[in-house]
Amino acid sequence: MFIGKFFTKCMALAIGVLALGFAGCSKKGGKDIMIPDAPKITVQATGLVVADGIISVAIYQDSTIALKYSVEAAGKIKKLNHTLNGVLETVADANAKTSFSKDIALDVPLEDKSYVLKVEVTDENGKSTASSVTIRVRSIIPPSVPLTTGTSIIMGGPISPADVSRWDLDVPVGYTGFSLREGAVNAGKVPDMDCFYKTRSLNNTDTESNRFANTGVRFLVTNFTKADFDAMKNDLRLQKLVIDRTFVEELEVGKVIAFKTNAGKVGLLYFDSYIQANDDATFLHKIQQ
Repeated sequence: MFIGKFFTKCMALAIGVLALGFAGCSKKGGKDIMIPDAPKITVQATGLVVADGIISVAIYQDSTIALKYSVEAAGKIKKLNHTLNGVLETVADANAKTSFSKDIALDVPLEDKSYVLKVEVTDENGKSTASSVTIRVRSIIPPSVPLTTGTSIIMGGPISPADVSRWDLDVPVGYTGFSLREGAVNAGKVPDMDCFYKTRSLNNTDTESNRFANTGVRFLVTNFTKADFDAMKNDLRLQKLVIDRTFVEELEVGKVIAFKTNAGKVGLLYFDSYIQANDDATFLHKIQQ
């Protein structure tokens, strides 16, 4: 008899605890209805770690951080907002869904700064969840090499009175084809030649005499402006360029051409002016010191 009473009490206690576990239930028409848990939010950043609501990242240049947040809402999403640095956006596409993800591209300049992403969601049962992530950006200025100040040089094609069309851009200094001939005064300079100029074109081969064939400079016609050229005091902006062209032609006044010499130095040429009658092209020249 004692055992039976003890068992009955234990069963009653267990049923009481079980009833407490169904606090998420409600009655409708005399039936128990399970109310789902509140929505869940997760935030990710491509290639980065989210730790205790913080994303730490170091950048060497203006960059873009790829963020993604996901919402799981068994009770269906009724309203979803996200706020990035104080700018609120309501995401209507998420409404009535149980699962939703959104990608955000965060453009960050090269400076120390923190950004806050806050996501808020309410489901159709009135349950709400909010989550915030702070993106801490630290700028790191990479090593750089100063550039020389702009030096004016005149390259002249075969019809130019001077015909200074072969150039060692490291110096910079130009030579005539005659002076570079074998046995001539500057013949020993041939291995140092970087480019051959003719009719608004630059080549890394002396196409007239086949000297320094494909051993000279590499080029890239850039989108830099004259203001960009004037402002560049070091090679930071040049480090990102792929300078790989052996020949550039039909150059226009106002263009900025990046180059890499056969000695490995990087620099710029700004096409300043052109005299067609003489095929004389004036460039402003900068190079790593």
